[in-house]
Amino acid sequence: MEQLRIRSGPAEVLASGTVIAFGHNPIEVTWGEGDSRSGLMLTFADADGPDQAVVGDVEVVGNILNITFVNCNSALGMGSMKPIEIGTYLGKTLYFQYRIHALTEADKLLHYTFYTSGRGADDGTNTDNAADNQGPA
Repeated sequence: MEQLRIRSGPAEVLASGTVIAFGHNPIEVTWGEGDSRSGLMLTFADADGPDQAVVGDVEVVGNILNITFVNCNSALGMGSMKPIEIGTYLGKTLYFQYRIHALTEADKLLHYTFYTSGRGADDGTNTDNAADNQGPA
């Protein structure tokens, strides 16, 4: 069977899927081995105050990008407005796009797509950072 390839505009879909957080735990996505291991750690938190879902802390620890999502408790969901540039993968620019759905006490449901583009940031995709690139689904 031939390999399936999916493209959207200037980008190729590297991976796309859905994950339900297990027991309110963070969701970790990694790639590579040893010293070249990189990834995302997605943590979910609730805070007092407005119920609006927001991207909280965004920090890099080693080669892991840690993103905390706050008050993501809507069945309608929230997510990135455009693909977010998060690094490189096999020499190509790597992008992440997501939607998060949940009810108040339920585990979070994450829909995600990782894209790669060999043409870099001038290919028409968005390179905003995660904290500036979120909104309702």
